[in-house]
Amino acid sequence: MKSKLFTLLGLCILSVLSARAETFVRSVAYYVHPTAEGYDDNGAAGLAVGRSFGAQAEHELSFELAYTRWTESFSGYGAAVSGSEHYLPLLANYRFYTGSKQDKARFFAGPSIGFTRAWVDIHGVSGSQSFSINSVDWAFTWSGVAGVSIRLTEKLNLDFGYRYLAAEKTTYSAFGYSIETEGAKAHMGYAALSCKF
Repeated sequence: MKSKLFTLLGLCILSVLSARAETFVRSVAYYVHPTAEGYDDNGAAGLAVGRSFGAQAEHELSFELAYTRWTESFSGYGAAVSGSEHYLPLLANYRFYTGSKQDKARFFAGPSIGFTRAWVDIHGVSGSQSFSINSVDWAFTWSGVAGVSIRLTEKLNLDFGYRYLAAEKTTYSAFGYSIETEGAKAHMGYAALSCKF
């Protein structure tokens, strides 16, 4: 009897949340400042899909995909080498918003957790010899975000925020050897446009 009662109660709560929930798509433009030496500041693009819920839409859950890369090249001593390092974070995000959903501006903050797909592509030529290195690894990733969301219309919001992102060490394979890199950490400023459905 109790199990049926809890099941019914759970279904009722889910139906209430579903009735109040709003689905959204968010496009994000990042400015990335890596903490590791040898990496210049860079840009990144992201896309998030999720739902906001609660009496004032104060809770938000979303899944986000972003992408950035760094490239480098060298030539001299009869050799030419070029390479690129790619990062593709896949994150589950939670946000809590202050105030009412009718407010013109609301502050938010929340954590993120997920994995980053990291890979390198390196190509080199020396005389008549050439080589290529292509290696992929996955790194556990966590992040925190804070910012302000500005309501443009009933369906559109413009966000400005800060994100700190940290990915664990990655290991690449080349010529039978394993190369371990330090974890990727970055300070990120961003602007995002959300469209609700």
